[in-house]
Amino acid sequence: VLECVTWPNTLLEAHADERRARFFAGDWRGLSPLLERATPDGRFDRVVSAETVYTLEAAEQMATLVSRHLARPHGIALIGAKRYYFGTGGSIAAFRDALAKREPALECEAALVIDNGHSNIREVLRVRWRA
Repeated sequence: VLECVTWPNTLLEAHADERRARFFAGDWRGLSPLLERATPDGRFDRVVSAETVYTLEAAEQMATLVSRHLARPHGIALIGAKRYYFGTGGSIAAFRDALAKREPALECEAALVIDNGHSNIREVLRVRWRA
């Protein structure tokens, strides 16, 4: 999906410079070593993730990944997820709680709420360092 859809659409829509944009996929528990080698300090200006907080453990791991790899002071992470994942325990609230415990200097707010009245409410969270 990253190779065939996300990367080409990012380049088309944002007129991104492919030499500056980097895409990583995999189990986020194992991504930190790869990310730490990808830039001099292992931090990124933008982190975009979707459907990665679907269990309590996944929410904790994503909070750790964001806090470890989001560039200071102007980095922004966008996390797209369902407000609640039925039967798995993950949720937007679980991610927010994990992030607050892991790194209180990060603020997390809803940048977009999608509630069409027919399906699970979805949110895009904006995570950034407090000023």
